Amino acid sequence: MLQYLTGFEPDAPARRLRLAPHLPTGCADMTVSNLRVGEARLELRVNVKGKTVSYAVKCQEAEEPLTIELLASAQGESLRATEGNYREHGGYTRSARARFGRAHPVVTNVKLEAGEELEVTVEASGYVPLQRLEVAEEPFDYAKVNLPSGGTLLLTWSRQVVEEVRREVEGPVRVMDTRIAWPAEYLRSALLTKGGRPRYEKLLLDTKGFPGAFKRAEFWTEGAGGEVLREFEQAGGRVEKARVTGAGKAPSRELIN
Repeated sequence: MLQYLTGFEPDAPARRLRLAPHLPTGCADMTVSNLRVGEARLELRVNVKGKTVSYAVKCQEAEEPLTIELLASAQGESLRATEGNYREHGGYTRSARARFGRAHPVVTNVKLEAGEELEVTVEASGYVPLQRLEVAEEPFDYAKVNLPSGGTLLLTWSRQVVEEVRREVEGPVRVMDTRIAWPAEYLRSALLTKGGRPRYEKLLLDTKGFPGAFKRAEFWTEGAGGEVLREFEQAGGRVEKARVTGAGKAPSRELIN
C-alpha cells in the first residue's frame, strides 16, 4: 500500500530518492511522514484542488544532502503548467509520456538539505474534478505473525545478514523484514504467546543502520518497540544485537526473499 501511494524508492548508499505519488480516485490530499533514506527522514504532502496538484517534499533530518526525483502527475492528457522551487535546489524538469489519462512531468536532480523543502504544482488539461476520500477511523489490523516458534527470531532488511546468521546460529532462524511497517503489537504477537510466554529463545536485532519502516531509533529504546523487548526479556527471552557481516547498514534494493 505504501509503495502504491508514494512510489517510494530509496537508494541510501547513493543518498538518492525517487517518489511517484499516486492518489486513489476520490482522494484529495495525503501526508506521509518519516520516510527514511538511511539516517535521513522526509515528509511527503500531496494536495488536489480542482485542476491543480501540489506536491511538497520536506527533508526533516539529514546529515548530508539528498538527491530527489519526483514523478508528478495531473488528471489530463497534456501538461498546462508546472510551478515550483526546484531550480533553487539545482533541479530541472523533463516530460514523461501521458499514461492512463494522466500527464507526467518529472522533477529531477533536486538537492535537499535538512530543513529544506521542494514544492511543485502541476496543472493539466482534461482534468476530472475529485472529491475528498472518506477514510475509516478504525486502524488497519495487521493480524498476528504467522511464523513457527522456537529458535531465534531475526529482525533485519538484509538477505546477507540472514545468510550470515543462519551460518553462525544453531537451530532454526525465523526472519521479520524491517522494511515492512508493522507496529509494536505485531512484534509482540511474534515474540510472546497470549499467556505472555516467549515464542523464541533469542531475538537478534539488526536495527542500527535502519530502525525499520516509519520508525525512529527511539522506537527500540523508550518507544513502543522497546517496551515489547523488555516484556520479552522479563518473560525469559534474550535480546541481542546482530553482529555478523553486513549488520548495521542502511537498506539497499536487495530483497530477503
